[in-house]
Amino acid sequence: MKIDDSLKSVLKNRQTIRKLACKPISQSYLDILIWAACGHTHTIKDVKMRTAPSAGARYPVEIYFVIQNSDGTDDGIYYYDFEKEGMTLMKSGKCMPDIKKVSFDQEFILNTNLAAIMTYNPDKIEPQYGPQSRKYAFLECGHIAQNLLLMATSLGMGAVPVGAFQEKGLREFLGIDSAKKEVLYMVCVGPID
Repeated sequence: MKIDDSLKSVLKNRQTIRKLACKPISQSYLDILIWAACGHTHTIKDVKMRTAPSAGARYPVEIYFVIQNSDGTDDGIYYYDFEKEGMTLMKSGKCMPDIKKVSFDQEFILNTNLAAIMTYNPDKIEPQYGPQSRKYAFLECGHIAQNLLLMATSLGMGAVPVGAFQEKGLREFLGIDSAKKEVLYMVCVGPID
């Protein structure tokens, strides 16, 4: 069996790194991180497939990207529209202090350049999978998170998976008004200090 040594190296070197520097990151780094999380890879029967698998290609996980200190993209909260393959600015300005506040004051969040916040939209999957839907969304979050963690490692950046946050506070901060949607997971990425 032949193993791609570059992937093997990334897997071997992946670790949770909380000492982030919040130095400016290039637009190309930001673009490849976002692509790793939710990029279009190919199309099957008019369905855009992504870098992470999803039960029945329903893609119930929606991603908000909180960005700061990037060359080429203004600071703020962005919603990623999978159909348009682009981001919509939801709120401009420095947002990491607010994210830190609803994430039990975890200090590394202030030095994060990119926080990928994964939310669950049950309307996209429950009609097909019923009570199993939420479980499938958690699995999808895991796939997305691993893609981000590995891409960050390959770029020489630090990354931290985050599950400790006040779900309601983070949902309100993101402006998610539907009571049905919930925040499930977050990954923070930035240059290593």
